[in-house]
Amino acid sequence: MVDGSLDPAAGAFRIWRDVAWDLDYPDALQPLVVCAYNLDDWDGSWGVPVEKLKKEAIEAAAHFLAQKPHAEHD
Repeated sequence: MVDGSLDPAAGAFRIWRDVAWDLDYPDALQPLVVCAYNLDDWDGSWGVPVEKLKKEAIEAAAHFLAQKPHAEHD
């Protein structure tokens, strides 16, 4: 998604259905879930171009990837 190799709508949907769903919607994935939901429900009557929603999904994915993982505790 972030590098342009996957359509943002498809990528956000996969994260929503294949990752967030299985992990019980962790907070770190919430922005991507919202993007996926918006892209899945979008139609032209919203007054928001789908490209704007796709850009938001890319930004949410990039932000998620830039986060440092939590340190593991022994």
